[in-house]
Amino acid sequence: MELLLAGLPRGRLDVGAMVLLPLVALLARALPLLGALQEAWQDRLHGAPALDDAAALMADLERAQELPPVAGIFAPVPQASISLRDVVLCHQGRAACALDGVTLDFPLRTTTALVGASGAGKSTLADVVGGLLLADSGCLAVDGVPLDPAVLRAWRARVAYVQQEPLLFHDTIRENLRWAAPDANDAALAEALELASAGFVRVTAERQPARVQAAGIANLQQMNTMLATSSE
Repeated sequence: MELLLAGLPRGRLDVGAMVLLPLVALLARALPLLGALQEAWQDRLHGAPALDDAAALMADLERAQELPPVAGIFAPVPQASISLRDVVLCHQGRAACALDGVTLDFPLRTTTALVGASGAGKSTLADVVGGLLLADSGCLAVDGVPLDPAVLRAWRARVAYVQQEPLLFHDTIRENLRWAAPDANDAALAEALELASAGFVRVTAERQPARVQAAGIANLQQMNTMLATSSE
């Protein structure tokens, strides 16, 4: 085979050159791919700790997930009181428990104020009563009967949780009230407002209520309106 290559005399190409030249060509094509492979491996090593943390978090969430709702089982409606019985709850990484043997009774149709320093466990206690947290030991009871964990989701639907800083959307009061019950009519909205001591807000079909900010609703009135929203 007669070939003419730069730097090589005209003549028959020996076997060594015939092997070397394809290898050089392959190496030239492979170098960019090897570089990309090295970058991908470095990216993998860089992101591995975050992936491991995410996998560990997902495993923790799966272990801690609550029981699925059971058809035909409903949350109880309190008739006399809601109680905490010897409730103990310790947050991970904290030396002291947030709640340590707490026993309290909340009689129906009364107001209870929890007073204490920051970090005393007030929010944790409210989360237990609202069904957002499960106690490590002890129980939440309704009319003296421990609340079944299987009805926690249904129980949360019965609890209105109003934060210290109320959040109302920049929309009409009617639409804020309908956030929890989109199909609620004006009569239902008016009832919810009365139950939440928010009768100062008038919802009628003829008059579109003013937007929250334009209505000049004070902070306490906004909290009452939020309570009505949660009562739907």
